Amino acid sequence: AGEYGRGFTVVAEEVRRLAQNVAVEANKSTELVEEALLRVESGRENAESLQSEFEEISKSADSVAQIVSGISDASTKQGVGVRSVAQSISQIEQQTHRNEQYAGEVLSNVKIISDEADRLREIASILNQLVKGTDIEHSDE
Repeated sequence: AGEYGRGFTVVAEEVRRLAQNVAVEANKSTELVEEALLRVESGRENAESLQSEFEEISKSADSVAQIVSGISDASTKQGVGVRSVAQSISQIEQQTHRNEQYAGEVLSNVKIISDEADRLREIASILNQLVKGTDIEHSDE
Protein backbone atom coordinates (compact mmCIF):
# COMPACT_ATOMS: atom_id res chain seq x y z
CA ALA A 1 0.00 0.00 0.00
CA GLY A 2 2.95 2.36 0.65
CA GLU A 3 4.23 2.35 -2.93
CA TYR A 4 0.70 2.67 -4.33
CA GLY A 5 0.04 5.50 -1.90
CA ARG A 6 3.18 7.33 -3.04
CA GLY A 7 2.15 6.82 -6.68
CA PHE A 8 -1.30 8.17 -5.96
CA THR A 9 0.24 11.17 -4.17
CA VAL A 10 2.49 11.90 -7.16
CA VAL A 11 -0.47 11.67 -9.54
CA ALA A 12 -2.62 13.85 -7.26
CA GLU A 13 0.11 16.48 -7.04
CA GLU A 14 0.50 16.47 -10.83
CA VAL A 15 -3.27 16.82 -11.32
CA ARG A 16 -3.32 19.70 -8.82
CA ARG A 17 -0.39 21.39 -10.59
CA LEU A 18 -2.08 20.98 -13.98
CA ALA A 19 -5.35 22.37 -12.61
CA GLN A 20 -3.51 25.40 -11.27
CA ASN A 21 -1.81 25.92 -14.63
CA VAL A 22 -5.16 25.67 -16.41
CA ALA A 23 -6.67 28.21 -14.01
CA VAL A 24 -3.81 30.65 -14.65
CA GLU A 25 -4.16 30.21 -18.42
CA ALA A 26 -7.94 30.61 -18.23
CA ASN A 27 -7.46 33.90 -16.37
CA LYS A 28 -4.95 35.04 -19.00
CA SER A 29 -7.42 34.11 -21.73
CA THR A 30 -10.14 36.09 -20.00
CA GLU A 31 -7.85 39.10 -19.74
CA LEU A 32 -6.93 38.83 -23.42
CA VAL A 33 -10.57 38.61 -24.44
CA GLU A 34 -11.45 41.64 -22.30
CA GLU A 35 -8.54 43.59 -23.81
CA ALA A 36 -9.71 42.60 -27.29
CA LEU A 37 -13.22 43.76 -26.44
CA LEU A 38 -11.90 47.15 -25.38
CA ARG A 39 -10.01 47.43 -28.66
CA VAL A 40 -13.06 46.35 -30.65
CA GLU A 41 -15.21 48.94 -28.88
CA SER A 42 -12.63 51.62 -29.59
CA GLY A 43 -12.52 50.55 -33.24
CA ARG A 44 -16.31 50.61 -33.44
CA GLU A 45 -16.39 54.13 -32.04
CA ASN A 46 -13.70 55.23 -34.49
CA ALA A 47 -15.60 53.66 -37.39
CA GLU A 48 -18.82 55.41 -36.37
CA SER A 49 -17.00 58.72 -36.11
CA LEU A 50 -15.34 58.14 -39.47
CA GLN A 51 -18.67 57.33 -41.09
CA SER A 52 -20.22 60.50 -39.66
CA GLU A 53 -17.33 62.60 -40.94
CA PHE A 54 -17.62 61.05 -44.40
CA GLU A 55 -21.33 61.85 -44.44
CA GLU A 56 -20.55 65.50 -43.66
CA ILE A 57 -17.87 65.56 -46.36
CA SER A 58 -20.36 64.03 -48.79
CA LYS A 59 -22.93 66.72 -47.99
CA SER A 60 -20.30 69.41 -48.46
CA ALA A 61 -19.21 67.88 -51.75
CA ASP A 62 -22.84 67.86 -52.97
CA SER A 63 -23.18 71.51 -52.04
CA VAL A 64 -19.96 72.41 -53.80
CA ALA A 65 -21.05 70.48 -56.92
CA GLN A 66 -24.29 72.52 -57.03
CA ILE A 67 -22.39 75.80 -56.71
CA VAL A 68 -19.93 74.81 -59.42
CA SER A 69 -22.82 73.83 -61.69
CA GLY A 70 -24.38 77.31 -61.24
CA ILE A 71 -21.09 79.02 -62.06
CA SER A 72 -20.77 76.90 -65.18
CA ASP A 73 -24.21 77.98 -66.42
CA ALA A 74 -23.48 81.69 -65.78
CA SER A 75 -20.02 81.85 -67.30
CA THR A 76 -19.46 80.80 -70.92
CA LYS A 77 -15.87 82.11 -71.04
CA GLN A 78 -14.81 79.96 -68.12
CA GLY A 79 -17.03 77.01 -69.04
CA VAL A 80 -14.17 74.69 -69.92
CA GLY A 81 -12.32 75.41 -66.68
CA VAL A 82 -15.46 75.09 -64.59
CA ARG A 83 -16.32 71.74 -66.22
CA SER A 84 -12.86 70.52 -65.32
CA VAL A 85 -13.35 71.62 -61.71
CA ALA A 86 -16.80 69.99 -61.65
CA GLN A 87 -15.31 66.75 -62.91
CA SER A 88 -12.65 66.84 -60.18
CA ILE A 89 -15.28 67.50 -57.53
CA SER A 90 -17.37 64.67 -58.94
CA GLN A 91 -14.39 62.34 -58.62
CA ILE A 92 -13.86 63.53 -55.05
CA GLU A 93 -17.55 63.00 -54.34
CA GLN A 94 -17.42 59.50 -55.82
CA GLN A 95 -14.38 58.70 -53.71
CA THR A 96 -16.13 60.15 -50.68
CA HIS A 97 -19.14 57.91 -51.31
CA ARG A 98 -16.84 54.89 -51.69
CA ASN A 99 -15.12 55.83 -48.43
CA GLU A 100 -18.53 56.20 -46.76
CA GLN A 101 -19.48 52.72 -47.96
CA TYR A 102 -16.16 51.41 -46.69
CA ALA A 103 -16.80 52.97 -43.29
CA GLY A 104 -20.19 51.24 -43.21
CA GLU A 105 -18.54 47.91 -44.03
CA VAL A 106 -15.95 48.50 -41.32
CA LEU A 107 -18.73 49.23 -38.83
CA SER A 108 -20.49 46.02 -39.85
CA ASN A 109 -17.27 44.04 -39.43
CA VAL A 110 -16.66 45.63 -36.05
CA LYS A 111 -20.15 44.50 -34.98
CA ILE A 112 -19.34 40.94 -36.10
CA ILE A 113 -16.01 41.01 -34.25
CA SER A 114 -17.71 42.46 -31.18
CA ASP A 115 -20.27 39.64 -31.22
CA GLU A 116 -17.47 37.07 -31.58
CA ALA A 117 -15.58 38.67 -28.73
CA ASP A 118 -18.70 38.45 -26.54
CA ARG A 119 -18.92 34.75 -27.36
CA LEU A 120 -15.23 34.28 -26.56
CA ARG A 121 -15.70 36.06 -23.23
CA GLU A 122 -18.57 33.72 -22.39
CA ILE A 123 -16.46 30.66 -23.34
CA ALA A 124 -13.54 31.96 -21.26
CA SER A 125 -15.89 32.49 -18.33
CA ILE A 126 -17.24 28.94 -18.67
CA LEU A 127 -13.69 27.56 -18.86
CA ASN A 128 -12.75 29.57 -15.81
CA GLN A 129 -15.77 28.27 -13.92
CA LEU A 130 -14.99 24.69 -14.98
CA VAL A 131 -11.42 25.03 -13.77
CA LYS A 132 -12.54 26.51 -10.47
CA GLY A 133 -15.23 23.85 -10.13
CA THR A 134 -18.10 26.30 -9.77
CA ASP A 135 -21.56 25.89 -11.21
CA ILE A 136 -21.91 27.25 -14.73
CA GLU A 137 -24.56 29.88 -15.24
CA HIS A 138 -25.97 29.66 -18.75
CA SER A 139 -27.04 32.88 -20.42
CA ASP A 140 -29.89 32.83 -22.91
CA GLU A 141 -28.91 34.43 -26.21
